[in-house]
Amino acid sequence: MTSIELTERLERAHQRLQRFQEYHEAQLSHIDRRWLHLALHEVQRYRAELSHPLQERRIVPGTREIVPRWQTIRQTTRHLVQMMMSPVFACTVNVGLLCLIYVSTAKLGLSLDAVSGFATAVWPPTGLALAALILGGFRLWPGIALGAFLVNLSAGAPLLVACGMALGNTLEALVGTWLLHRVIGFHPALDRLRDVFGLVVLAGVLSTLLSATLGVTSGWLGGVIAATDIGQAWWTWWVGDLMGDLILAPLLLIWNARMPLSSPRIAEATLLLGAIVAVSLLLFGGLWVTTDPVHPYLLLPVLIWAALRFGPPGAVTATAIVSALAIWGTAQGFGPFARGTLHESLLLLQAFMSIVAVTILVLAAAISERTQAHAARAHVAAMVVSAQDAILGETMEGGS
Repeated sequence: MTSIELTERLERAHQRLQRFQEYHEAQLSHIDRRWLHLALHEVQRYRAELSHPLQERRIVPGTREIVPRWQTIRQTTRHLVQMMMSPVFACTVNVGLLCLIYVSTAKLGLSLDAVSGFATAVWPPTGLALAALILGGFRLWPGIALGAFLVNLSAGAPLLVACGMALGNTLEALVGTWLLHRVIGFHPALDRLRDVFGLVVLAGVLSTLLSATLGVTSGWLGGVIAATDIGQAWWTWWVGDLMGDLILAPLLLIWNARMPLSSPRIAEATLLLGAIVAVSLLLFGGLWVTTDPVHPYLLLPVLIWAALRFGPPGAVTATAIVSALAIWGTAQGFGPFARGTLHESLLLLQAFMSIVAVTILVLAAAISERTQAHAARAHVAAMVVSAQDAILGETMEGGS
């Protein structure tokens, strides 16, 4: 297309825009009118460049403010989009969200009768931190460190004490994640016995020793934990971290991946959910006032049902629901674990739930491994039969 033909087309476009402006400008909004003026300006600018290619670009009167402002907005928007798509920005957002959720869940745990204001038997941030590093990588550790520091500082710890406690919480998550990946090659699906044993022993039992020891020692050296309370504080701290790794971490790891359910399975899952809630409320909702230690094990049938029919996802989800309802009921003074103080009640409850959680996780993993073994055996058998049929066919063809 020659410059003359392009100029003629631009002229026709300019005329159409002017006619549109004459008949419809009054009906347009303020923003639409600015866009129309900008379009008219662009057409005139291209016409001027074609007519005077060696002269300075001509700016139509009345549009000197629109064009520079629009160019500035466009450049700023482009820079913002590029920044938001960068890995550094995504990592920063994830660290900020992790810190925010860490602080929120920690405040919930500290509200449940913490020893000296710092050691509590319910500490969800441990499971949150472990799952975050397993799924998101070690680069998210600043969110854990910052969240732990802010929580302990707001709870009344001096600056150095808050740093020591935050160091323990951060090392706990880092060491637990490193051990799981390095020692057993951890799978977040928890469909192998080695994954469950690794989660319980390496993360739940061993790595939590760092947080409890460093945290209580820092509190004692800083004068916020009395010497007479060191043993109780350490035990409570460790139990709270252990339960965070056994209850919340598996829940976050399992439901990071979707589990498709057919219509019959959805109906069964709904029935199972109703049974879990009903039994939990019966035991911990004040509907059955008793201290008989046999009654809490009425939870086992529904939890075994979840493990048998829905594998690790069902077992983990059912255990988490029971644990949440049990903590709520025990905090209200209901259930077989209710004692004189909330601290004693929660310690007894968490000891019971730790046994239940480990049992159900092991059962679900064993069933999953068995199912996988049967599937692999059936696949190998089908391959053998197919190979025998092929060999038999070739033999018959050769003999004929």
